[in-house]
Amino acid sequence: MSLSALAPVLGTDTGWTAAPIIIPLGTALLLLLPLRRTLQAGLSIVGTVLMLLASVYLLIQAGHGQILTTNMGGWPAPFGITMVADRLGAWMSLLTSISAVLSVLYAAAMPDRVRERHHLFALMQFLFAGVQISFLTGTSLTCSWLSRSCWSPVTHWRCWAAPVSSCVRAFATS
Repeated sequence: MSLSALAPVLGTDTGWTAAPIIIPLGTALLLLLPLRRTLQAGLSIVGTVLMLLASVYLLIQAGHGQILTTNMGGWPAPFGITMVADRLGAWMSLLTSISAVLSVLYAAAMPDRVRERHHLFALMQFLFAGVQISFLTGTSLTCSWLSRSCWSPVTHWRCWAAPVSSCVRAFATS
């Protein structure tokens, strides 16, 4: 069997596989800066729309039967993290992006000063990145601990220390 016959199985190496993860992470870091509410809401909307466009690109590429892969840091799979976007992962990434856009639009339209004081838009972006990681990482182990650790801040909105400590607690117990 030739190597070209294994190409659909091995996957196509591209950096776009990590785009739906890197975009909300970068947006979240920008949103941690002290900005006006309208600028925070605008940045959050732009970040989620960019994440949606990256997810659409992944779905188009995976829809053609390609399996997109990215070795993070250039390390191979046993030592590094491999991002994989097949049809299911691309669909789940797209559904996550659609719900993210709708969530951010709702949060921008309905102001909540208490939650915004505790970085609502940044926490939402971190949450979206965590969900995207769980769908695009090539291992099933990441799904369990990452989904638990990224959903913890949603339940604890009282102060900034509660979400951080609950994330660390959920990460350590899994």
